Amino acid sequence: MKPIAAVGYTEKAEKAEKTNRLAESYLSQGKSAEAIASCQQGIKIYPDFAPLYKTLGNGLLSRGKLAEAMRAYTRAIELQPDFAAAHANRGAVFYQQERWEEAIASYQKALALNPNLLGLYSNLAKVFREQEQLAKAAEQEFKLGNLLAQQGRRDEAINCYRQAVELKPEADAYLNLGILLRQQGQIDLAIDSYRKAIASNPSNPKAEAYFSLGNALLELEKWEEAIASYLEALTIKPDLEGAYQSLGYALGKKGRYEDAIACPLHIISFDILQEFSPQPLHWAVTAKTDPKNTIEYLDLDPASTFSLARPKTIHDRIHPQFSWQNHVYPSTFIAFVANGRAWADAYTTAVIAAENKIVEDICQGSYPLIFCSQKLPSPIELPGKVAFLSVRGGSTYFHWLSDLLGRIALLRSRGIDFGKIDFFVVSSCHLPYQRETLNILGIPESKIVQSSRSPHIRAEQLIVPSLPGTVGIMTEKTGQFLRREILPQKIWQQASAPERIYISRKSASYRRVVNEDEIISVLRKFGFVAIALENLSFREQVALLAAAKVIVSPHGAGLTNLVFCNPGAKVIEIFARVAVSANYWLLSNMVELDYYYLLGEPLENYYAATQKQRNTYSHPLYEDIFVSVDSLLATLELAGV
Repeated sequence: MKPIAAVGYTEKAEKAEKTNRLAESYLSQGKSAEAIASCQQGIKIYPDFAPLYKTLGNGLLSRGKLAEAMRAYTRAIELQPDFAAAHANRGAVFYQQERWEEAIASYQKALALNPNLLGLYSNLAKVFREQEQLAKAAEQEFKLGNLLAQQGRRDEAINCYRQAVELKPEADAYLNLGILLRQQGQIDLAIDSYRKAIASNPSNPKAEAYFSLGNALLELEKWEEAIASYLEALTIKPDLEGAYQSLGYALGKKGRYEDAIACPLHIISFDILQEFSPQPLHWAVTAKTDPKNTIEYLDLDPASTFSLARPKTIHDRIHPQFSWQNHVYPSTFIAFVANGRAWADAYTTAVIAAENKIVEDICQGSYPLIFCSQKLPSPIELPGKVAFLSVRGGSTYFHWLSDLLGRIALLRSRGIDFGKIDFFVVSSCHLPYQRETLNILGIPESKIVQSSRSPHIRAEQLIVPSLPGTVGIMTEKTGQFLRREILPQKIWQQASAPERIYISRKSASYRRVVNEDEIISVLRKFGFVAIALENLSFREQVALLAAAKVIVSPHGAGLTNLVFCNPGAKVIEIFARVAVSANYWLLSNMVELDYYYLLGEPLENYYAATQKQRNTYSHPLYEDIFVSVDSLLATLELAGV
């Protein structure tokens, strides 16, 4: 006979549940005899209803009849193997019988079925205490504390964390305890907890503990101590975003405004590290110009000058960002570093020579953090020749194409045989366009090492191209390389591609056009099609831009694809007034595009009119854009659209 639950919610099932609820009511009133009798009567009528056996077991357990309770729970599980409560209560019987291993197995089975049975974590902790397995008991208290904290039950969570650190002083429990204490306004106790989190594992402290300590010290306006804590956090985890933001705030409070402004851009100087370090720091630098340099350099192209055509705009004056008459591309080279180390994360790249000197002219971002840190993970050893291509921001579209693929272009320019390179280190390779471009350029997946997974490497020989040019500016040689390698492929042909496109940033997390729906509505009247490039493959993006004759877009990485446009295509780039960048104007010059720009209106005007809540960002570069329809129409007219 099948269990009632297996044949649907029938009248019989409803009566069985009603009987079970009655028995549970008796138990809640302390009437165990009546509960047992009710269950036994119900089982005669509904012998396959598992909850009745569980409730019967509860009644028997309350009267100390352990063997009979065990049989009831076992029968409930036979009828319903995923009955978490029955497994849990079976564990309770084992606990009373001091059958510890079986109790543990039952509790763990119940939690595997239902992790929200919070009482079982305490029960497991009790069993582990009985067995003097204090670390495992602490783990259960910690897990329970986390679940209670997620439910907003702070006092109970705090108690669990305190139980956990009493059983075994560990960083995670101290850290979470400190976070909750700070939320309750107990700053001094929180600071003590954070410091204990750090002290509990001094050889491998958690960056988050230093970061949280810094936040608490910041709240007490202890600026110097907060700065020191944030720097410690960053020497452990150099890409900890929150630490950069908070560090910038603290430096600003100290009057260090230039250093503060650099922090949201993830740039920290050695001087700041030295000033706020508790001990003197070692700093040794080498570069191509160092006469004592032991690194082999292969010179590529000398510095060159590129003349620029002025942008066109409806505004009375050309913005200062576009005041250049020419741009100087720096000289390029390839460095060969024997037994060198390299580090790369989202914000920093660093190359360190065998004699423990930072190779400054092939580093980016906060590389002093990397050189001075004694707390980074050990490097993985890579045999043979390793091309180190990772770049700051290399997981973003522009920096991938401009900087990382630009480094590949430098290797190709000297005919370096990729077949003789054992590994290629790239920022990451999890995004489709990254995999597509590497495949197009003939780099096999088996040779790729991702810095996002292995940030710290050491190689028998590091082959490190210089950056192809100034950060944020694609070079003419990189553009020629991309067009040469990618555009000739027939796969780019797309007969149905629209000639007029608007590149939307609606799905972006910053720098969005706040009145984009209105702008798209206006542009459609001129035959524009709104495109979300993130929904297209790399091949589709290239085909789209290669076919486009007019492109309107807010400033953003999608405009990197201008490199694939045909000469003479018109570009209208839209900026927030507080953040204007020249990089796509330079790119347009390189490809011989007809470039226009438009400045947005003050955002205050938009939010005053709409009463919407304004988004705030850590840096003006991320600010949203409010576009005047009249100004857009005037720009379209100027462009002859």
